[in-house]
Amino acid sequence: MNFMRGYPDEVYAMRADGRAPLDEGAAGFDVRAVIGLLWRARVAMVVGTMVGLLFALSYVATLEPTYTATAKVLFAPDYRRILDDKNLVEPASDALQNQIEILRSNHLMSRVVERAELTKLPQFNPAIRPAIGWGNTASAGPPKNTMAGFSGSLFSWLGLSSKNPEAAAAGAKAAREASTLAARRVLSDMVRLDPVPNSRVIAISASTRKPSLSVTVVNAVAQEYITAQLDAKLDATRRAGRWLTARVSELKDDVARAEANASSYRARLAGAGGDSVSQIEAELAVLKSSIAAASAERSGAQVRYKTVRDAIDAPNRVEAASDLEKSDVIAGARRRAQENAVERASRAAMVAPGHTMLAQMDARAAAVRDEIAAEEERIARGLYNDLLVRTAHENRLRSEARKLEEKLGEQDQSEARLREYERDAEASRLIYETFLSRLKETTQEETLHEADAVIISEAEPPHSADSASGRRIATFGALMGLIGGFGFAMVVERLNNTFRALEDVEDTTGLTVLGTIPLMEQSDEYATLMDYVLARPNSALAEAVRSLRTSLLFSHIDKPPQVVMFTSSVPGEGKSTTSLLLAVTSAQMGKSTVIVDCDLRRPTLSGLLGEAAQAHGGLRSVLDGSLPLQEACLIDPETSLTILPTRAEPGAVINAADALASERFKALLAELRERFELVILDAPPTLSVTDARLVTQHADASFYCIKWDSTPRETVLEGLRELSIVRPNLAGAVVTMVDMNRAKRDGMFGDYRAHHDNPYTAD
Repeated sequence: MNFMRGYPDEVYAMRADGRAPLDEGAAGFDVRAVIGLLWRARVAMVVGTMVGLLFALSYVATLEPTYTATAKVLFAPDYRRILDDKNLVEPASDALQNQIEILRSNHLMSRVVERAELTKLPQFNPAIRPAIGWGNTASAGPPKNTMAGFSGSLFSWLGLSSKNPEAAAAGAKAAREASTLAARRVLSDMVRLDPVPNSRVIAISASTRKPSLSVTVVNAVAQEYITAQLDAKLDATRRAGRWLTARVSELKDDVARAEANASSYRARLAGAGGDSVSQIEAELAVLKSSIAAASAERSGAQVRYKTVRDAIDAPNRVEAASDLEKSDVIAGARRRAQENAVERASRAAMVAPGHTMLAQMDARAAAVRDEIAAEEERIARGLYNDLLVRTAHENRLRSEARKLEEKLGEQDQSEARLREYERDAEASRLIYETFLSRLKETTQEETLHEADAVIISEAEPPHSADSASGRRIATFGALMGLIGGFGFAMVVERLNNTFRALEDVEDTTGLTVLGTIPLMEQSDEYATLMDYVLARPNSALAEAVRSLRTSLLFSHIDKPPQVVMFTSSVPGEGKSTTSLLLAVTSAQMGKSTVIVDCDLRRPTLSGLLGEAAQAHGGLRSVLDGSLPLQEACLIDPETSLTILPTRAEPGAVINAADALASERFKALLAELRERFELVILDAPPTLSVTDARLVTQHADASFYCIKWDSTPRETVLEGLRELSIVRPNLAGAVVTMVDMNRAKRDGMFGDYRAHHDNPYTAD
């Protein structure tokens, strides 16, 4: 927080590790901070790298030299290789990883151990490896039981040997197997298999303590790989031959059985007789043609019957029925009806209605109509009977067609079954011939086998020992040392709980850093600090104080502070020196300035000013009324600076808190305000006594001094909490006693005041 803005309660929200809470958006990766950390850790990283490299080189010096031999094998697969009993022909995979796994297999490694007799070499057999003990004696294995050996010898000498020959043989076999297993494990760890990129070449390498042994091991692995491939192919061919022989015999029986089935079924069909499928199909075609004609006739009869029936039911459609028009009976009846109608019309004109003659004519007309209706019904019945006959004929033809179709289906199934038997026999014959041909080829392949791989480069004795492992160990040691050095620097950086960078002060306390005061070396050339500043007005120290004075003036542009207090957390942080330097600089610039030493218990200002200030009465005499202000003040003749010191009097008892809280002290400050343009109060540390809290209430602005790379953060925060009780008007912080050379070397301030030379040198 910024204490100038009056938010002291936020001090308690600071984190327990001494860092102020930052905004969420401010968090992130700070590249400059990382670079600064690397720069500060450079010495530790260099030292760590050298130490790691030294240890690595020491370890490399103790290693026994090794020699590496390399052979190269080209894998060129045969694309028609027998893999197993079930898959006779299969394209071989050209994946080198499969071949590498074959080379790493336990079976191949065991064969290499037997081929090169590696169990007889100490490097591969721990049981015979020399063990250096007391007296530099070598042991060929684990310690033997002396008593057991003595008793065994005694029993043997007496002819009462307690050893079982079978148990001894089993023990020897177990020992050989254990030695072979141990040698195989050592060999597996030793051999390296590296595929050459963009090729089918595998590089086989091994490193041992003897060049000849490395060559022997590598060449043995390559030769056993070739031999294993030949043995595998030969074994596969023989197994395939045995399987093919059995399979050909089975297929021969299958062919005979299939041909017998086909012949038997063909004879059965011939004995059953009947038409063939083609004959049935021809009859069915003729029958279907007859069905079509019968269907057409039946449809015509149905149409004629329907037409007549419609004409009978609707007299107005009589003209549309051709069968009715063709009837002579109907035609004659219609003529008689017409003649009767004509005659009746003529008679009706001559006789009265209801006359007997007209009635007779009406009766004749009704008889004619009945005759016509009877004839129509007769014709309709005739057409209907014809329709029934034609429909029955069509149904009979369709029934015969269905029977032929069923017969045709049965005949098709029989012939299909026959064709199936024939195809089965043909397929069995083809498979039999194929396997028989493959059996003959397999029999010939036993004498024509070649390995799928070839050694294109045998191992040769290496001319010099390996150095790559030493370089790797040295590089790894240097890298680990570099990491260790950086880690050590990180730990030191994290354990440092002081303020080293100005950003840390602002982030942790919330106070603006208004100035940094460089550390001044002790020198006999200057009697006091004032003499140093006056003699070297252009030094870095004087420039830093002038910068602090400018910050003070601009802390309140409209009304610059007149009464300024300096305090710190604990003694020895340079607050008195800083306040005195600011007073001297202000006096040099022609501003009437007075500095008051407000530490009544342990005054420091008098020691900085020399014996004259120590002999003066000072503030204590003014407060107790023994001296007037004018006589208590000391005026520096060179700068016209007015100094109101405090003299330490042994045995004197005074309540400093009451004195500083008194009305006399308040009146004294009011008088100083009237007489001087700038009043500087050198207050005691905040954590030592409560005096600073009393003095700050009378100040227009307060400066909080923090010793660079010395005062713990918790101490500073605790001091600020003490001041926050009275709500001080804190203008900002001043970082004191800064070792500028070390700060710039470690990158703490960046280019801050980079234009200045060493602050301890002359102008």
